[in-house]
Amino acid sequence: MPKRKVYENPMWPLKKAASTFKIQTLQNIQTNMMTQAVWPTEVYHGYRAINEYRKETGGWYSTGEGARSFSGSVNGDDKVGNLEMHFWFNDYLRYADIGVGGKTEADDVNRSRKATFRQRYTPKWARSEGRSHRPFLMMTFNSLARRLENYALDFYGYEGQFRVLEALPEEIVVPVF
Repeated sequence: MPKRKVYENPMWPLKKAASTFKIQTLQNIQTNMMTQAVWPTEVYHGYRAINEYRKETGGWYSTGEGARSFSGSVNGDDKVGNLEMHFWFNDYLRYADIGVGGKTEADDVNRSRKATFRQRYTPKWARSEGRSHRPFLMMTFNSLARRLENYALDFYGYEGQFRVLEALPEEIVVPVF
């Protein structure tokens, strides 16, 4: 039986891992938007027809621009201890994330359950009844922070703390190192 080659540290450098995590985070946001029925996924049965009617009659309507607005970057040098991940998106998606809009304020939205990427938070969407919470954004960024913490623990052997910061209204920054 051939002897297996042992590597000193088989894991990726943090910057390479962060670049991969960035791509996966952007994909997870798109998947979570579909799970939580954020446009262009139909918000409720019949929304597509209502949205088209609004567009034709000159009213407000969903464009899908928010779903196309996501981008990200990894900046800095992990060798000198300065690495950040930046994510940009249309700022109004924060409101969809917490379920507010129209005459519904944040205090009116039921957010008592734990959110998961596997199922829609609010099976029957009804904004007037407070059933409009569609968590897809911040839960993804918080998951990214936990992934980075676990990676630092595995790669460097010590526990790090990663935060999600709001830099500009349309930007999220995750200081990595």
